[in-house]
Amino acid sequence: MVGFRKESQSAQPESLTESSLRSFVNDQYDCGVFNRCNLIASGDNDTYLLTSDDNKVIARAYQSKPWLNQTSEIHFELELLQYLKQQGLPVSYPLTDKDNKTLNMLSSPIGEFPLAIFSFAPGIVFSPMNPTQSYVFGRTIADVHTSSNAFNPQTQRFSLDMDFLLLNPIKSLKKHWENNRAKDQQFLDQLAENITQTINNNLSHDLTSEDHWGIIGGDFHQSNAHFDQEDKITCFDFDLCGYGWRMYDLATFLWDAWHTQGSPEMQKSFFQGYQSKKELSAQETEVILSLVLARQIWYMGTVDMYINKVHSDFYNQEYWDKLINQLKLWETIDQDYINSLVI
Repeated sequence: MVGFRKESQSAQPESLTESSLRSFVNDQYDCGVFNRCNLIASGDNDTYLLTSDDNKVIARAYQSKPWLNQTSEIHFELELLQYLKQQGLPVSYPLTDKDNKTLNMLSSPIGEFPLAIFSFAPGIVFSPMNPTQSYVFGRTIADVHTSSNAFNPQTQRFSLDMDFLLLNPIKSLKKHWENNRAKDQQFLDQLAENITQTINNNLSHDLTSEDHWGIIGGDFHQSNAHFDQEDKITCFDFDLCGYGWRMYDLATFLWDAWHTQGSPEMQKSFFQGYQSKKELSAQETEVILSLVLARQIWYMGTVDMYINKVHSDFYNQEYWDKLINQLKLWETIDQDYINSLVI
C-alpha cells in the first residue's frame, strides 16, 4: 500500500507544482527537455501536458480510489498498455525512465504520488463521433479484447463485477442520500436485481470464456480516444481497465453516445466495426442494455470520489432527478432497438 493522495486533495500548488513535476521528468526521463508543464485535467487523476520544442508527453499523478489502492494494480495497467503497443494497437503507452521503470513515486508535502509518463495521443476528441470514427473505435476495441486474451500479467487487478458496477455504487448513493429519495433507492435496488438476473441468465455460466469475460478497457467512451485529420485513432486512459464482461466496453460506448446525442447511424457503425473483428452472440447482445444501465448506476455512485472537488450545489436534486429519469427512460428501450444496432 502506498501513500496515495486522498480524493479530497486535488493537485494544488502546495502539493504538486507544475515546475517540480517538469524538473522531475527532465531529470528522470530521456525524452527531451520540457520547458512547459500544464495541468489539463483533474478528476480521477491529475493529468499534465509537458511540452518541449519538438515533443509532447502526458504525466499522470494517480489519486486514491475505492477500488485502486496498491501500486501493483497500477503496474497492471502499465503492463497491459505496453503489451498492446507491442501488438501494434493504437494506444497511448507508458514511457520508461532512465532506470527502465514505468512508475515512479514523486514526493510532496502531503505524501507520495504514483506518477507515470505516457506517449502523447495525436489528434482531438470528437463527441459525438461520426460513423467512420465510431467504426474505427469499435474495431479497435475488438482488437483490444482479442489481443488481451494472450496477455499474461505479472500483477493483480480488480474485476468490474456486480459489486463494482452495482452494489458498491448503490451503497455510496444511499450513504449520500441518507433518508432522502426513498423511492429512488427502491428503484435502484430493483433495477440492480433485474440487471443481475439478465447477466446471470446470459453470460455467467462460464466466466472464464474469452468471448464473454476477460480484460476490458473499462472506460471506452468518446472522450478517451483521439482522431487525427486522417481519422487514425489513438486510445488512452486505461485507468479503469481490469477483468470484466466484454460487453461492458460496448455498453460504455453506447451510454456515452446516448448522453452526447450520437446518431443511430453512428451507433450502428460502432457495432459494425466491432463485429468486423469479433462477432457478437445473441447472449451478448441481450445484456448490452442492462450493462448500459449498470454503467449509469456506477457513474452515479462515484459521488463519494468527487463531492469534495465540485461546487457544493453540483449534486443537487435536479442533478439526481436527471440521472434517475434517464435510467427510467433507458430501462423502457425495447431489445429490438439494440438488435437493430447490432445487426
